[in-house]
Amino acid sequence: MEIKLENVSYKIIKNISLNINGKITCFTGKSGCGISTLLKLIAGLNKPGAGTIKIGDGFISNSEVKNISYIRRNTGYVFQRSDDYFFRKTVRDELKFSLKDYKGDISKRISDSLKTVGLDDSYLDRNPFSLSSGEKELLLIASVLAYNPEVIILDEPFRDLDFKNRDKIIKLLKMMKNRYKKTIIIGTLDSDLILKLADKVYVLDDGKIVMSGNKYKVLSSDLVNKPKLIKFSLMVKNEKNINIGFRDDISDLMKDVYRNVK
Repeated sequence: MEIKLENVSYKIIKNISLNINGKITCFTGKSGCGISTLLKLIAGLNKPGAGTIKIGDGFISNSEVKNISYIRRNTGYVFQRSDDYFFRKTVRDELKFSLKDYKGDISKRISDSLKTVGLDDSYLDRNPFSLSSGEKELLLIASVLAYNPEVIILDEPFRDLDFKNRDKIIKLLKMMKNRYKKTIIIGTLDSDLILKLADKVYVLDDGKIVMSGNKYKVLSSDLVNKPKLIKFSLMVKNEKNINIGFRDDISDLMKDVYRNVK
């Protein structure tokens, strides 16, 4: 689904224009640069103070809104702080609420959504607030995936996940992009995560886009905290004058190192 922002301003966000059309797009920068504010605008949760936002067949400006039900149905937002967005007594009821307009077998859809993020039916009757921080994050993701939106927006989605669940969700998001052609948008300060997932990266500073491009170009710049694998490649180039290139997987990087050593 195509998302287009034209000269959008709102609170900290200043005159941003961009196009997103499929794949995985990441927004990064320093803390307080405006990522969460921008993600909520892209999701149609707030109206811009100036400019226009087109989300598929939906349209939002300060003075006009078209097809808001279409936008709500086709965009799923995974919030950064899960505790602020649970208000039902059981996991089952949280998922049921997200499926209030679903016409199929709700029980099966609820169960399938949990299994997709690695939780099982034993969680259905538990209180969301009794879950660990990581389990709450997985439940939030399951709540969005349950109604199968075309656009999935995640704000610091892996902050509370352990390595095992982090790896599982990375694989899930890649599968949703490749197999189901979902548009996935992630806001995060975690450059290692961006290296694993992103097709395109935007860097924000004080509410403005100061750089954009493919992940290797952006993550090797001085505008972001460089991922460990990028740092290693740059170190080899600077200290050994060997250009092994950039990789997003350590096993691929080690193969490049081995080839150059030989």
